[in-house]
Amino acid sequence: MKVLHRGAVVLLTTLALLATVHGQVARAPAAGTTLLRVRVLLNQSNPALEMIVNHPVVPKVQKLANPSRWIITLPRVKMSVPDKDLATQNDRITAVHFEQQHNPVAVVATVQLGIPDNNFTLTVTGNVITVST
Repeated sequence: MKVLHRGAVVLLTTLALLATVHGQVARAPAAGTTLLRVRVLLNQSNPALEMIVNHPVVPKVQKLANPSRWIITLPRVKMSVPDKDLATQNDRITAVHFEQQHNPVAVVATVQLGIPDNNFTLTVTGNVITVST
């Protein structure tokens, strides 16, 4: 019984430590999150903007009209340049502008839409964020 009791104590201690570490990791802000790569995927039937970061992030997407566009905010994310423009040769996604915000820290992407489109699909898979028409 003593060995079982000692083993149970070790097991419970290990589980408590793992729960504490897991809780801290889940709540820790992603202060060092960086936008690594951006691609505009035009070879699909529905054009998409793909953004890759080095840590998972929960983006916020707004739809705006006149002109029709999406505003995608990546909170607590930094990029290597203050701003960046991407021109496309597509009638659905005509241009993308990225801007680094400092207070609060965030990368904001403005996706200009050539055709008014209120529908979008947001997919977050690990460190890859995709917004498509």
